[in-house]
Amino acid sequence: MLGIEWRRRSPRTTLGERRTERRLAAILAADVAGYSRLMGVNEAGTARVLREHRAGSAPSPSEVIE
Repeated sequence: MLGIEWRRRSPRTTLGERRTERRLAAILAADVAGYSRLMGVNEAGTARVLREHRAGSAPSPSEVIE
Protein backbone atom coordinates (compact mmCIF):
# COMPACT_ATOMS: atom_id res chain seq x y z
CA MET A 1 0.00 0.00 0.00
CA LEU A 2 1.71 3.16 -1.24
CA GLY A 3 5.11 1.70 -0.48
CA ILE A 4 4.52 1.93 3.25
CA GLU A 5 5.84 -0.98 5.25
CA TRP A 6 3.57 -1.77 8.18
CA ARG A 7 5.42 -3.24 11.08
CA ARG A 8 4.54 -4.70 14.39
CA ARG A 9 5.26 -2.38 17.28
CA SER A 10 8.11 -3.38 19.50
CA PRO A 11 7.47 -3.35 23.23
CA ARG A 12 10.27 -0.78 23.29
CA THR A 13 8.36 1.70 21.11
CA THR A 14 8.28 5.00 22.95
CA LEU A 15 5.32 7.29 23.41
CA GLY A 16 7.06 9.89 21.21
CA GLU A 17 7.48 7.35 18.40
CA ARG A 18 3.81 6.41 18.57
CA ARG A 19 2.80 10.08 18.55
CA THR A 20 4.98 10.71 15.48
CA GLU A 21 3.49 7.67 13.75
CA ARG A 22 -0.06 8.93 14.44
CA ARG A 23 0.82 12.40 13.12
CA LEU A 24 2.26 10.94 9.93
CA ALA A 25 -0.85 8.80 9.48
CA ALA A 26 -3.04 11.90 9.89
CA ILE A 27 -0.97 13.81 7.31
CA LEU A 28 -1.25 10.92 4.86
CA ALA A 29 -5.01 10.69 5.36
CA ALA A 30 -5.44 14.43 4.81
CA ASP A 31 -3.25 14.28 1.71
CA VAL A 32 -5.27 11.41 0.23
CA ALA A 33 -8.51 13.26 0.95
CA GLY A 34 -7.20 16.44 -0.69
CA TYR A 35 -5.91 14.54 -3.71
CA SER A 36 -9.27 12.78 -4.12
CA ARG A 37 -11.09 16.11 -3.92
CA LEU A 38 -8.81 17.67 -6.54
CA MET A 39 -9.19 14.68 -8.84
CA GLY A 40 -12.97 14.96 -8.52
CA VAL A 41 -12.90 18.64 -9.49
CA ASN A 42 -10.40 18.44 -12.35
CA GLU A 43 -8.90 15.02 -13.05
CA ALA A 44 -6.84 15.99 -16.11
CA GLY A 45 -5.44 19.15 -14.51
CA THR A 46 -4.59 17.41 -11.23
CA ALA A 47 -2.83 14.56 -13.06
CA ARG A 48 -0.84 17.08 -15.13
CA VAL A 49 0.25 19.06 -12.06
CA LEU A 50 1.24 15.84 -10.28
CA ARG A 51 3.37 14.75 -13.27
CA GLU A 52 5.03 18.19 -13.38
CA HIS A 53 5.87 18.04 -9.66
CA ARG A 54 7.28 14.54 -10.00
CA ALA A 55 9.39 15.56 -13.01
CA GLY A 56 10.71 18.59 -11.12
CA SER A 57 11.68 16.57 -8.07
CA ALA A 58 13.20 13.59 -9.89
CA PRO A 59 17.00 13.58 -10.13
CA SER A 60 18.47 14.02 -13.58
CA PRO A 61 20.26 11.00 -15.10
CA SER A 62 23.63 12.71 -14.60
CA GLU A 63 22.89 13.13 -10.87
CA VAL A 64 22.06 9.45 -10.54
CA ILE A 65 25.31 8.36 -12.22
CA GLU A 66 27.55 10.51 -10.03
